[in-house]
Amino acid sequence: MGKFNAKLLFAIFMVLILCSVQAIAAADDAGDIVASDNGDLSEEISNDNVINNDQLMASNDDALAAEPGTFTDLKNEISKLDSNNSTLVLSKDYVRADNENTISISKKVNITIIGNGHKIDANQLGTIFTVSSPVVLKDIVFVNSVNKYSSAISLQPNSAGSIIDSCTFENNNGGAITVNADDVTITDSTFINNTNKAAIYILNNNAVVSKCNFLNNTNGG
Repeated sequence: MGKFNAKLLFAIFMVLILCSVQAIAAADDAGDIVASDNGDLSEEISNDNVINNDQLMASNDDALAAEPGTFTDLKNEISKLDSNNSTLVLSKDYVRADNENTISISKKVNITIIGNGHKIDANQLGTIFTVSSPVVLKDIVFVNSVNKYSSAISLQPNSAGSIIDSCTFENNNGGAITVNADDVTITDSTFINNTNKAAIYILNNNAVVSKCNFLNNTNGG
C-alpha cells in the first residue's frame, strides 16, 4: 500500500511538472505570436523605408527648387563658353537684381543655351539679352522684361542666323523679341501678355516665324 501511494505521488508529481513545462512553452509561444501580430519588426522596417523615401523626396524637391541665380551668375556662365564647350545647359532659374544690367552676348563662336524649362526673370528692372553673335536659345522662359524701347531679347545685326526654339515669353513690357538681324528663325515658341510693342518686332530680312502661339499680346502701353 505504501509503495502504491509512493508511485501515485510520483506519477502526480511528474504530471504537474509536465503541465508546468507545457504552460511555460505555451506562454513563450504566445509571446512570440503577439510580437509578430503587433508588427514591431515590420513596423520598424516600414518606418525606416518611409524616412528614407521622405528624405529622397525632400532632396529631389530641394534640387528642383534650387535658389535662383543672378544675372551676374548667368553672365559668368556664358563667358566660359568657347569652341571647346559652346553649349550651356541651365540647371536653375535666374533673376535680375537691382544693381545688375542686361546681359550682352557677343562671342567668337556660335553658342547654344538650353534652358530645360528654367526661367530668366528680368524682375521688371530692364531687359534680358542683347545678342551680337549667333546664338541658339532653346526651352527657356523669359519673363518680366521692362523697357519701352527694347524687347526682352534684342537680336543685333551680327547675330544673323540665330534660332529661338521652344521658348516662352510672358509679361514683357516692350515686346518679347526685336529682330534686327537677317536669317533669324523663331519656332515652336509661345508669347503671352507681352505689351508695348509687337511680341516679335522684325526689322531685317528673311526672318522665319513658325508654329508659334500668341495669346493676349498688345502693341501699346
